Order: sequence, then C-alpha cells, then structure tokens
Amino acid sequence: MKLRFDCTVRNVRSDGELFTKKIRNWLRKKGISAEPSAPNTQAQNGGAERFGGIVIEKARKMRIAAKLPHDLWKETVEAACYVWNRTPRAPRPPVDLPSQSASPSDPEDQQVLWKTPLELFTRKDQPEQHKHLRAYGCRAYAMTADAQLGRKKLQKLDPRAHIGYLVGYNSTNIFRIWIPQLKKVISTRDVIFDERTFFDGKREQEPLLESINQLVQQISIPESQQKNQEVLDEETDLESQLGSDDEDEVRSTIFVRDESPEPDEEEEDEEEDDGALKRAKELEEASYLTPPEEESYQSILSVFLPVSSAPKGVGAGTFHALGPSVQVGSEEPFEEPKDRFEDFFPKPIEDGIHGAFTAGRLFKAKARPHKKDLPDLPQTLRQLEKHPFREEFTKAQRDHLQSHEEMGTFEEVPWKKAAGKQVLGCKWVFVYKTDKHGFLQKCKARLVVCGNQQKEGDLPTRATTLAGLSFRALMAIAAEYDLELEQMDAVNAFVNSPIDEVVFIRMPPGFTRPGRVLLLRKALYGLRRSPLLWQQHLTGSLEALGFEKVPQEPCVMRKAGVLVFFYVDDFIWAYRKEDKEIAKEAMAGLQQRYRMSLLGEPRWFLGIHILRDRARKTIWLTQDAYIEKITHKLIGDPSLLSQRFPDTPMQDEELVPAPIAWQASQKEVHQFQQKVGSILFAAISTRPDIAFAVSRLGRQNQNPDSTHQMAADRVLLYLFATKSYGIRLGGGEKEAEIFVCSSDSSFADNSLDRKSSQGYVMTLFGGPIAWRASKQATVATSSTEAEFLAISEAAKEAIFLSRLLQSLQIQIPSPLKLECDNTQTIRLLEGGSKLSTRLRHVDIHQHWLRQEIEEGRIRLHWVPTAQMKADGLTKALPLQKLQSFQRLIGIVDLKDRLWQEARLETLRDWIAKRDLPLPSCSHARGPV
Repeated sequence: MKLRFDCTVRNVRSDGELFTKKIRNWLRKKGISAEPSAPNTQAQNGGAERFGGIVIEKARKMRIAAKLPHDLWKETVEAACYVWNRTPRAPRPPVDLPSQSASPSDPEDQQVLWKTPLELFTRKDQPEQHKHLRAYGCRAYAMTADAQLGRKKLQKLDPRAHIGYLVGYNSTNIFRIWIPQLKKVISTRDVIFDERTFFDGKREQEPLLESINQLVQQISIPESQQKNQEVLDEETDLESQLGSDDEDEVRSTIFVRDESPEPDEEEEDEEEDDGALKRAKELEEASYLTPPEEESYQSILSVFLPVSSAPKGVGAGTFHALGPSVQVGSEEPFEEPKDRFEDFFPKPIEDGIHGAFTAGRLFKAKARPHKKDLPDLPQTLRQLEKHPFREEFTKAQRDHLQSHEEMGTFEEVPWKKAAGKQVLGCKWVFVYKTDKHGFLQKCKARLVVCGNQQKEGDLPTRATTLAGLSFRALMAIAAEYDLELEQMDAVNAFVNSPIDEVVFIRMPPGFTRPGRVLLLRKALYGLRRSPLLWQQHLTGSLEALGFEKVPQEPCVMRKAGVLVFFYVDDFIWAYRKEDKEIAKEAMAGLQQRYRMSLLGEPRWFLGIHILRDRARKTIWLTQDAYIEKITHKLIGDPSLLSQRFPDTPMQDEELVPAPIAWQASQKEVHQFQQKVGSILFAAISTRPDIAFAVSRLGRQNQNPDSTHQMAADRVLLYLFATKSYGIRLGGGEKEAEIFVCSSDSSFADNSLDRKSSQGYVMTLFGGPIAWRASKQATVATSSTEAEFLAISEAAKEAIFLSRLLQSLQIQIPSPLKLECDNTQTIRLLEGGSKLSTRLRHVDIHQHWLRQEIEEGRIRLHWVPTAQMKADGLTKALPLQKLQSFQRLIGIVDLKDRLWQEARLETLRDWIAKRDLPLPSCSHARGPV
C-alpha cells in the first residue's frame, strides 16, 4: 500500500483468524494497530465479510457461465475481484439529506459521479480501465513460446498458437489464459480472443488413458496369462542414507533369540514383505499399487511407450522432449525425433489388449504402504516394542549383528578386561528402505557407536570428502569426452578397516549379557576415526591396484585413462572406451577386497539426479527430489504450497538484522538454521541462482525474526516451483572456450556496514562447475577497489581449479581468462598507471594481480554487464534479469526430460525384473 499507492496503513481490522502471532509481531514492528473483532461477532467486520460474499457470488456466476472446471476457482475469484474493482457504482447519498436529493437530476452530472473502486482508491480518473476487458471464459489463441522467440523457423507447419480460454488478468495488456491441452495457466500478451466461443465444459482425456479405460471395461484376460509382478526396487531415500548400505541377509547370529532355522534369501525377502503387509493394514488408508498381471513382452512394453497405428515394419512412435519451458527456455529441444521402436526393441511392438489391460490395472491398484503413510521410526527399544513393524526391525537387528560376527567387527570380552578404560555406549538406528515410488521395501537396523562420548586423543580424525566442484568438473569432462560412467557402492564400508586403538563398547541394547562388553576390532559407524580409517584403507587398496592420487583432490585417483572418484562409500568410475579392460580389472580387484554393489550408469549421486544425453555430449544435474522433500518438511504453513509461488528467490529489499529488542527463541533459531542449511546444500550443488539469497539469509542465523523466516520460506517456495531446474554440463557451442572465470561485485550494497558483495562463477566447456556469493571482509572505498577484491578472490580460485583440471589431463589454455565488467579496473591492472589507495589490503591485491597478469598467468577480458555471468551472485535480480542470468550460466528447466527419464526408468525396471534381453539404442543414454 505504501509503495504502490503512497498510502500509510494505520489500523488493520479483521477477525481473529488473521492475527496470528507472527502477523501481530510484524504489525507491531511496523507501528500498525491491530483491531480484531470480538469472537463469534462477524458484524464487527461487516465490510470485509460482505465483500467476500459479493466476490464469491460473482465468481460462482462467472465460473458457471463460462463452464470452467472447479479447479480453476482461484483464477475465477481473482478475476472476479479484478472486474469488481473496475465496475462503476453510484455514490452513496449523504445520511442527512432527503432521498430525493441524493443525486443530481441532470443525467450528465449523474454519470460524472459514478466511480469505480479503483478510481476512488487511487483518487485518479482512469478512463481506459475497461478497454482490455473481454467476455470471461471466451476462447483465446495464445502464441506459443517458439513463435514468440522465433524458434523452429524451419518447421513451418507447426502450430503457432495454443487454444485456451480467458481466466484472468495480470494487467491491462497481460492476460491469464488456461490451456487445457497443457493443463496449466499461462500469462501472455500475444493473444487473440473469440468472444463468441466458450469452453464446452468437457476436458479432453489423453488418448492413451481414454483407450485404456475403454478396453479395461470391455476385456478380461485369461487366467493362464496372469502372474504376479514384483514391485520395483530403488535406491534409498535421502532421509535413510544412514542405512543406505544394502547388507546381505544372514541366517544365524551369536545373539540368538530364536533357534529356528532361517529361510533362504529369496524366501526371507518374501516373508519380510508379507510381515510388512500385515502391519500395513493397521495403518490409515494409503495410496496403493497392486503388482499388475504379467503379460507378453510386447504387450507390457506398449503401455510405457507410444502406441503405433502404423503397419508392421514402420516406425511406431518417437521419443523426444516436449519443448522448452515457457519460463527459462534454455533447455534446447531435440532437433528431430531420433529413436524409433526398432531402435529400442528386438522386433516391432504391436498395439495389444493385454498391455492396455495391464495399464488399467496399474492405475487402480493395491499395495505395500507408501512412505507418507508409514508410522514414525522407533527411537528407543521401548518405542520398538509398541511399533507396528516390531518383528521386521527385530529381525533386521539380528541380521545386522550376524553380519558383524562374520566380518569379525568386535569380540565379546569380560567387563574386567575394560577396567580403567572408557566404555562407549551404542544405540540402534532404524530406517525404512523404500523403492523409487516411495513404497516400503524392507526395514533396516544399524548399530551405531556413541562417538560423541569418546574422549579426544592425539590421533587424527579428519577425513576428506569429494568437493562439489570436483564432482561437477568430472561430470563436465565425462560429458565433453563421452566417457563411460559406472557406479559402485561399498556395503557396510567402515567395518572393512581395522581399528588402530583400543575401544570398548557396551553390548547392543536388547542383546545385553551381564558382565560382558565388546572390544572393537574394526571401525564402526559413529566412531570419530572411522571415516579416516576407511579412507586410508580404501586409498591403499586403490594404490595396490596401480592408481595414483590426484594432487589437488584426495578423493580422486587415476590410472592411465581411468578415473575413480568416491564420497565415503559411493564410487563413480569414468573411463574411455579403449580403457574398458583396465577399468573392469580395477573394479574386479576392488570387489575382491570389499563387498561392492554394481549400480550401472550413475543416475543418483549424493541426492543429485544425473541425466545424460550422449548423442549431444551433455549431462544435467538437478535436485528435484531433494527440493520437494525439504519443502514439505520445512514449510510451516502447508497452505503456502497451494498459493501462487514467487518468481524470484528474493525481493529487492535488503535483509537487515532484527531490532535490538528482539530475541528469537531457541526453537525459532533452530527452525531458521534448518531452513538455511537445507537451502544451502541446493545452492552449492546445482542451484547458483539462489546463492546470493542464501548468502544474505545466512547472516541472520543467530537472531532471525519473522521477516527473515518469511524470506527463507520464499526461497523454499521458489525452489519448489522450479524444482525441475538444473545445471547443464557439456554440450556447449563448439567455439566456446574451455575454461572461463567471471567475477563481479556490488559496491557498498550492505547498508549497515557498507561492505560490498562479490561473486564469481567458473565454467568448463560452457557449464558451471564452481560459483560463490559472499560479502567482502573489509570495506572498499570505491567500486574499483571492490572489483579488485572480487577479482583477486576469483583469480586465486581459478588458479587452483586450473591445476586440478591439468592434473586430470585437461589442457587449459594459458593465460586463464577472467571476465570483468569494470573498464577502470582492467585499465589500471593492465596499464602503466596504478590505483592510488591508502588501504593496504587493497594495494596488496592490486600488486598480486598485476604480477599474475605480467607473468602471463591471467588475462582480463571486459564484458558488458548484460553478459556478466556473475551478476546474479551479487544482487537480487528481477524476473527478466534472473532468467537472463540463468541462461548465461546454464541453468535449464528439465521438467520434460525428467518425465521422459521416469518413463524409461519404469520400463528398464520391468525388463530387468524378468531377466529379459535389454534393448539397445544408438542414441539413448546407455542401455535402456
């Protein structure tokens, strides 16, 4: 109100629903008086109540007249408000005048007094406010994004407009158009209306679903052709990473409670699943998925792929992306359909009734419980006793202890042997393992040492982990040089490394024996030194196989043309096709030393979704699943997820510290830090477009107020709305430079201390591999000094990264190219003159930069601000500039590609479950 209409709000009147604690605090800080009505006394808020009734009545009539579906109610209500604010109405007669003199007798004078609410509020005449209004719900022909951007000019016969219907207004020349075919509402200026035609009230079903529904109602499948299909497996959810090691089921243990013989592995899994199903029936109703009847190979595959109506031998459908996103638009569409049925399958797939029947069963189903319906995990043995999955977790405990006995992890000894020594506690950690669809697979238990009780000693405990920039650099190299990629996972990794100190732990809870303790022989999860011991043991094993360390990255090792990089127990191998034998020999050698799971081509690594197109030499990284998970977990008000999402991660207004009198509670601090930490992981992994916002939020970690909480929620909601966004590695233009570093600063933009913001981004083969947004540690007295500090920081990181790339045998052109948009800075560094400054630290940076430039290690290159890749790391950008920033650094919308990947993944799993021959495809990303 203040910014748009220069209207200062003094009082807010509403019922009790509006005035929550957060809103009251915010109003109080702004000096606004809150005036809630008395409980159950709506008459005291009569104006708002009546207006709500008017809007709902108007919206109801508009929706019914336009025959729009109910799920567009939000658009209809907003449109009703928009029209009501522009509907003229007669002035109210003064209360002290007779009714006959309420209005002038002259019709012209009456017309002058009629005003719209918008005119009365703004106190300005707006004669043009009605010209853009159209018949609500009329047909609209909205120009496609390709037509607006001038893409696909050679495809002359493609449609240039979507057929939709008017559902609202953003402004006088931007309309809200509902496109039934796309199942979404778009905002566009380029639209033509047909006010004589309206929606008929019928939604078009997808052809495949419509035909399936018809066939399911008419066709029955012979019983001889029906078999049970196993539910698809999947990697562990991010929440259960602690239990991500797939330990083999074992059959006996020294901690025996039940002497009955254990079944074989296959029967054991079936009994485990059956037990889970029994307890699942006690839960609330869940989403169910019944394993469909198994049909013929061709019939089942026809469910997941486009159905052919062409004769045998003719290409029967194509795989291709659906087109670029309206928002970002930087994900290029396929030039032409490349993959036909003949490319994927040994023989043509025909349209069959069995496939249709199976698909119909897939939609109606029943099954194991979904993770959203599972009860909370037990935290103690007392909770386990009352848990619905008590038997499954108890069995998992026995199996876990038996695996430790087989590996010689610990030795049971008398208590007196530990006299005078510290005896650490231990606890059970229980996790659910679910498949990729979120359905329960099995219950797992792991024994963890309470390492927080362990006294600090002289032995080192710090273990290095793979840096995010190293992972992205390796993915960019794999994409550019079309390297083969294979993923492995070490099962129960830590217990492979012997322990080099004396450690006693208590007997596992629930399996205690009087007067007995355990003496550790190998590392266990929870010990301070376990990660380091495992890393040393693994590195020694790889060195024995002929691998050598990469100097700048301890978690990357190479041998000839083979690279292996690891994060604790997750491995990815990258090698050239001609080095396949070396790689296979090394993997086999590692499997002889450790229990390893072969996972094939990597699709998930540390919660990052990996998509690949080998034909285009491109890899995409996104965190769609992680973002969805943290949003549902951390958003305090679920209603925010049903409202309109923000277009940008942060508003232009600066985030300032809370008032001196404000002190956040411990719970509020924890909630805020949890949000910032979760957002930070996405910002440093795949989402540089939120890096500046996270940098600003992180400065308020100690005492956040409601403004900071709302700013964190805004970033979460923005991430949720753009969860399909990711970074593109490789696949750049041929003339693109191999390695480029861009640096930028925003002079004195922090109003409290007048320190400047700085940021840099580094690209390899056109894709971002390193970026950072931060506040400078000292105050700069000019924009040139701020640029000096920013370039110096970026140059040091660029030199380090170039050394890492050279150690990976990537030839980086010399000198390194650093982009800057400040001509004065470049002139001072490359010319004979120097910046005159009394700031010693700035002078030191200046001399160091001049030295690097003179010795030919760095080359500065000027770019206009509009093309500066680091611009979005120094300030909050409006929508248009944000989209330009995303295109510059390679952030793309992968929604269509993720949909296609999920479709192919389902097909891969179905084939793998039945040991059928995997179809090959010359253009696809590895085996289907």
